[in-house]
Amino acid sequence: INNMVVWFYSMSKLIYYIGICLYFCMNKITAFPIAEDNMDFQLDKKAHLSVSFGLYYTFYTLSSDSLIPSITANHSLDALLTSTIVGFTYELYQSTPISKSDGFSKHDMIYNLIGIGLAKLSHEFFLYFKDLI
Repeated sequence: INNMVVWFYSMSKLIYYIGICLYFCMNKITAFPIAEDNMDFQLDKKAHLSVSFGLYYTFYTLSSDSLIPSITANHSLDALLTSTIVGFTYELYQSTPISKSDGFSKHDMIYNLIGIGLAKLSHEFFLYFKDLI
C-alpha cells in the first residue's frame, strides 16, 4: 500500500507541474512558444539523447528492484513510459517564461525518443546474448 501512495503522490505532482506549465504558457504569452532550432547534433541534442538513454536504465532498475511502483506489469514498458514523460515534462517546462528558454523544441523531443529507443535496443541486445550464454 505504501508504494501505491508514493505512486499516486508522484503522479499527482507530475499532473500539477504539467498544469502549471500549461497555465503559464496560455496566460502569460499569446502563443505556445516553439523553439526555432534544427536537428544538428549539437551539445544540446547530445545532452537530450544521453540523458534520456540514462533515464531509461535508471527507471528500469528502480522499477525492477521495486523501488518505485510499476505502472504496468512490464518493467521495460514502465521505463519507456516514465522516461518519455520526464522528457516531455522538461520540454513543457522550457516553454514557460520561468525557464528563459526558446520554447518547446520538437527536435529535442525527437532526440529524447532516440535516446530512449537506443537504450531499449541495447537492453534487448544484452538480454538476447545473456540468454545465449
